[in-house]
Amino acid sequence: MKIKTTLAFLFLLFSLRVLAQENNNDSVIVFNNPEELLLIGKQVYFLEDAEGKLTIEDVLKPENQKKFIRNNQDAFSRSASKSIFWLKMTFRNLTSEKILLELGSTFVWYIDFYKNSKDKFILTNRVGSLCPEINKPYQVPLIWLPLYEDSTIQSVYLRIESQTPIEIPIQVGSLSSLHKNKAKSDYLVGAFMGLVGITFFFNLFLLVSTKDKIYVWYLLYLLTAFYQVPFLGNYPFFIYIFPDSFKNLIYLYYPTWQSLFYLFISLFFISFLNLKNYLKLFNYFIILIFWINIIIPIIDIFSLLSYYILNWIYQISLFIFMFSIFVTALYLLLKNEKNALFFCLGWSWVLLGFLIYVLSINGIIQLNYFTRSATFIGISIEILMFSLALANRLNIMRKEKAQAQAENLKLVQEQNVFLEQKVRERTQEIETQAEELQSSNQALQVANHEIQKHNEDVRSSINAAFRIQTAMLPFRERIDKALGKENYFMLYKPRDIVSGDFYYFEQFDNQVLITVADCTGHGVPGAFMSMIGINFLEDIVKNQKITQPSRVLHLLNQNIRQALKQDQHQTREGMDMNLICIDQTQKMVQYAGAMNPLYYIENQEFKELKATKKPIGGMQTESEREYAEHIISFGENPQGLTLYLCTDGYQDQFGGEKNRKFMVGALKKLLFSIHEKPMPEQHCILDETIENWREQGNESQIDDITIMGLKLK
Repeated sequence: MKIKTTLAFLFLLFSLRVLAQENNNDSVIVFNNPEELLLIGKQVYFLEDAEGKLTIEDVLKPENQKKFIRNNQDAFSRSASKSIFWLKMTFRNLTSEKILLELGSTFVWYIDFYKNSKDKFILTNRVGSLCPEINKPYQVPLIWLPLYEDSTIQSVYLRIESQTPIEIPIQVGSLSSLHKNKAKSDYLVGAFMGLVGITFFFNLFLLVSTKDKIYVWYLLYLLTAFYQVPFLGNYPFFIYIFPDSFKNLIYLYYPTWQSLFYLFISLFFISFLNLKNYLKLFNYFIILIFWINIIIPIIDIFSLLSYYILNWIYQISLFIFMFSIFVTALYLLLKNEKNALFFCLGWSWVLLGFLIYVLSINGIIQLNYFTRSATFIGISIEILMFSLALANRLNIMRKEKAQAQAENLKLVQEQNVFLEQKVRERTQEIETQAEELQSSNQALQVANHEIQKHNEDVRSSINAAFRIQTAMLPFRERIDKALGKENYFMLYKPRDIVSGDFYYFEQFDNQVLITVADCTGHGVPGAFMSMIGINFLEDIVKNQKITQPSRVLHLLNQNIRQALKQDQHQTREGMDMNLICIDQTQKMVQYAGAMNPLYYIENQEFKELKATKKPIGGMQTESEREYAEHIISFGENPQGLTLYLCTDGYQDQFGGEKNRKFMVGALKKLLFSIHEKPMPEQHCILDETIENWREQGNESQIDDITIMGLKLK
């Protein structure tokens, strides 16, 4: 009996110890209230991967698990750097509802989400500012990720990659609690946009009434605040109306377009406080700080510095800029400048909101809905204060105008005394100006002669470039001999003297390789790209003996990116093209395209082979580009096959009675309607049609035009 009692007692102690350990294990995030929204930043563990080489398998190794450090803030925050961070969270869901993880930031480039499935962690989602919006499990501004539904203790991992400053408040809750929290943000953003809209139209009315240019700067400031403040507040509503490629540009180059906000507030500030007259030193200083914020976007666009270094410089310069404006307004206020009061009050709210936000994300004060919304509140009060400041300024101007009118009445009589003297002086000035004008005309004639000579030199250089480019294109005699004049046409219409379009032709024993390409730009820049493309094609096709279209495009993309150093600089130069290889023996056509499709007509039916939606060269996020390949057989078709290779210049040409684009649909109908005619006649019809279309709209040619037609039997 004593033994049984002792065993029971020991078992009870063991159970209590296990229970105590489970309850004290605060690394496990226990969710037991579906109406609750937990802020879990201080229960998150992180591992910094400075070299960015760790995989999920590496992270799961015991030696790396020991390196995880507990986060000590309500939000996970890190300065801009090249490091990759791994976050680890352990959850236990004691409710019957699905729980979700909310990541409260839209600026992080890439977030990989790993969950346990059959004792193995797998990548379930890849989201972030540079990922397509469709990757999000829930289409909301922030990121919601579904967690485990059972009540077992399970862990998840996040891989965070971004060279911007990282600031992610992390919350967990049910779908209903997240939607309730989102509704608060919706109301706040809606109220802010409503305030900006009302203020905009009110000040637009004042602009029309007063014709005062200060309202122009204020209205432009309100427009930039309308889209920028929600964007910086993790509510980028306007990016949903643009494709993902445009969204990537917004996030990669946000210092560039964000500078407009500071441009217009600077112009408003200088004009409102009349710094040019009162404080020239402060005026020059504000302009200097502003130009620093202009230089930074230039560095951003041309990738002159690493992105994380640029972020550091940009944040420091913005802080100096904002603080400088506040100090200047405060100085004027102490000097009894009446207009400075409302401006100083408004800008104080902006700085206060910014300070509260920074303190909250760094764990100094509690992170909650109010502190998260501090920037919205601060800028809203600032907009109201600026509106009051403009109204006060208008009243002051009216009083000053009335006083000036009274003084002017007194001065009118005094001025009449000097009127004759002024007329005589003005007459003498006019005579002097006439002599100076005659001298200036002579100088202008000399300058005009110099300009004409310079224009002739430039045109001569371009004509020389045209001869060089023409020499690099395939000789028509070779194409005529290989295909027969009656079996093809080439409509080639450069917009300028030299062209960004080019075509390429090469023949082997039983194979003919043909491409039509459209390089980025036109004129001289486009011609440079076309010559680069032709040279690389010559090397791939003639020297390396590669004729498989998909392989040719793959190698051409690599060569273009290497030649333009696009792995180091995110330049957009490249080309769109379609490439076919005709095998006369096997009676088949192999096709691969980069952006440009292939049109063909078979058995009186118009067909289209879609191109791979990836250009040759240009911006690239994937490590390699592969191009899909298609095969068309024409040997068993007695009517043969009619192929059309086109660039986009024809369909994009403006003209017609309504002065709009020709459009791809109209081009397809036109090609089908003429496909049975002889090839030379098709060439004439296409040329006359686009010229008539352009002349009807009184439009000049806007792009290079190239269309090649080909009949195969």
